[in-house]
Amino acid sequence: MSNKPESRIHLRGFGSMTTERKKEIASQGGRAAQESGRCHRWNSKEARAAGKKGGLSMAKKVDKSYWSELGRRGGLARQEKQESGEE
Repeated sequence: MSNKPESRIHLRGFGSMTTERKKEIASQGGRAAQESGRCHRWNSKEARAAGKKGGLSMAKKVDKSYWSELGRRGGLARQEKQESGEE
């Protein structure tokens, strides 16, 4: 942080934009990339490989109790959905 008084700090560019405006600009960029054919399109085989890579990476970072808790929460969420008739 600088020692300048806040009245002298002028936000420019993305710093001056609202979160909604930043999202809007990002969305426009994504649509433009897809329309021009410059973006990467995932197929199911690539997506599966990426998910596996991420899972292996996480397995090195957390212990077994993390995965147990994650599964427990997922099971409870599914049970709540079934009981409320959403599924």
